[in-house]
Amino acid sequence: MAGGHDMVPELMYFLSAARGEHSRLLVAAGGLELTETCPGSSFKRQPWQVFGSMPVLLHGGTSIAHSGAIEKYLGWLAPKFSNLTIQQRATDHMYAKMKEDVMQVLADIALGKKLQKEQITTAREALDDILTALEDLTPDTGFINGLDFPTGADLICLEICESRVPIGIATQKIEYDFSKLKKLRAVAIRTREAPGVREYLDSSTSFRRDRLVSGICTFFRQLFGRRLWIECGCCKSRRHKSALAEPVSSAAANLVSSVPDSEVIQMSYFPHAGRGELSRLIAAAGGLDQFRDGFPGPDYGCYGTKLGFRSEQPTLKHGDFRMFQSMAIESYLAMLSPKFKNLTPLQRAVDEMFACTHEDLIEGCAKYVVGDPRGAGDAIPKHLDKFLIPLEKRVPSSGFINGLSYPTVADLVLLSFSEAIMPFGIALELTGGTYEWHSKFPNIKANVERTKSAPGVKEYLEQTSTMSSQYHGWI
Repeated sequence: MAGGHDMVPELMYFLSAARGEHSRLLVAAGGLELTETCPGSSFKRQPWQVFGSMPVLLHGGTSIAHSGAIEKYLGWLAPKFSNLTIQQRATDHMYAKMKEDVMQVLADIALGKKLQKEQITTAREALDDILTALEDLTPDTGFINGLDFPTGADLICLEICESRVPIGIATQKIEYDFSKLKKLRAVAIRTREAPGVREYLDSSTSFRRDRLVSGICTFFRQLFGRRLWIECGCCKSRRHKSALAEPVSSAAANLVSSVPDSEVIQMSYFPHAGRGELSRLIAAAGGLDQFRDGFPGPDYGCYGTKLGFRSEQPTLKHGDFRMFQSMAIESYLAMLSPKFKNLTPLQRAVDEMFACTHEDLIEGCAKYVVGDPRGAGDAIPKHLDKFLIPLEKRVPSSGFINGLSYPTVADLVLLSFSEAIMPFGIALELTGGTYEWHSKFPNIKANVERTKSAPGVKEYLEQTSTMSSQYHGWI
């Protein structure tokens, strides 16, 4: 997977902001070049497809699914961002995950028609919870990472404040008051005028595009066939070349920490697997000896308040650097780990794709484990199949997923699914024991056994109590 990447990355996505715009903005601000192709209505059946969803990025002979993995990959490739510290990258990743939370709150509202009063109130409150946290984290002046140019976190603020689909449409419907987010809006304005971003926005056909327009194009494509789709001015392939474009390297990213190696890395999470176990496994497999895992007490929300959300878990403290959002924490630990320091951007992207899938698996299982278990017997197998069938195809019959002599994050994701009681073990019990993943997915099963025996992982499994622990009141 470490081969040359002379070709330009190709983003397969529809012509609207949604889960494609952050990638486009990273390309513009980061000095990259990108080809973008509208995949058409048959996107689920394309040979490059992974999970049947969009977007997908094609590069280096590999398909990368999940917007979060794609965004991190482009951020690692971008010449303008090549000297970011690990902490600056982690801040970008944390903001990006919070934007994903915003999208989850607003997606159905943007697609819906008439809203009930209680729906509007609930959406406003959920949005306040996220955006006031971002407002608190955002500086009064300059850019978020203290540089003289915007990075991913600043681009997130711009998207939240000014993009149309789904955020702009939904916040307009619920009449959300952005005036209280003075710092967020100010960063968005500064970012909008930055070199590379300004030129992109002047020519962009997606940033402020309403979904209705793309819907009309899809309708006529289905009516008259692919020829009209290709000739349609808004749906043909496009080439984005940043005004700041520079040569791109596919070598291992230059990952430098601004926190001394001697500082303890303290994670706070509940004493079960949930959204904390993958971080624990990354630290163990990656040789991160300074990692410590503490369990929050009854007042755990007080710690989260200092970082953003009132009840956010897990949280992480490393010297003076603090962060939350489980997926951002996982990426941070992987970037710090000595064993993973020489991974290429593409290898890291594969790891991130598996990590994003881990989050999807957790969400689909947890709503039955933590919530109403009715219907779990039918729903959980379908949910697991959606992700495990494609992953089985990506897992080699021997060795580890990234072609190395040791496991990386992608392999650890499969181990977490196999061994973690919360939520996966409990979810499988809710199926009545009928979901025999061991026999359905032999490549995954064999990979798990190899990973269990790997140095660092073996020792961790022998002493951990969280992997087999039951539910402790939160996930």
